[in-house]
Amino acid sequence: MEEALDEALSTRLEKESREKFNNALHQVLPDVEVPIGMEVTLVCKGDTVFVGCSYSDTKVSVKDKTLCPALFDVYIGKKPVSDEIKEGFGAGALAKVSAK
Repeated sequence: MEEALDEALSTRLEKESREKFNNALHQVLPDVEVPIGMEVTLVCKGDTVFVGCSYSDTKVSVKDKTLCPALFDVYIGKKPVSDEIKEGFGAGALAKVSAK
């Protein structure tokens, strides 16, 4: 998972920004293979991205103004890494807005 995300971000972020993000992922994700059904949470607030996962209580933040736009582009941009993820993002956002 990390390698695929790093590859997708490689055309969108400078190496230093990718390394900061990868370090955050390493702190949050398990050292073993990622379990089926594990959810990774990425929350953008200003120039900070908060990273967490359903497998761990660890939460990490990365301050980098280029990271959030790059992540949005990877997942919901014109050429997302996965159409299913893009559709899920849209459905989740719609559900959240509808619940209010």
